[in-house]
Amino acid sequence: MKKTPFEVPNIGEKIRKLREAKSLTQEQMADLLNITQTAYGKIERGESSVSWKRLNQISEIFEKKLSEWIEMDTPAGYSNNLCKIKGNGFVIQPENMPTNERKLYEEQIALLKEQNTYLKEEVDYLRNLLKA
Repeated sequence: MKKTPFEVPNIGEKIRKLREAKSLTQEQMADLLNITQTAYGKIERGESSVSWKRLNQISEIFEKKLSEWIEMDTPAGYSNNLCKIKGNGFVIQPENMPTNERKLYEEQIALLKEQNTYLKEEVDYLRNLLKA
């Protein structure tokens, strides 16, 4: 089973919040994922890594796309004084960003780049499988 090659900030906490929002217990989640409650608890506490397959299973249980919940509560620093509209998008103005927020923003960019690289590699791998 292929593991995520990068850490998603607070993934266990995000999973716990969504589980609680659906009024599910850890035991119920474990049953739905076909794992032990102990193994599931380790996921929520961030003590074990989570495969993409498992993240997709969790997404199905929550009836949400992975992209919808994996980024929730991620500090982005997109307040009005930090951004300006340019064309069809916006531009972050780092000079208006406090140092700690700038660091979080830069870490988020690095994480997204890493995720993008990983996903491109997965697409290439799957394309090669189809060619074979």
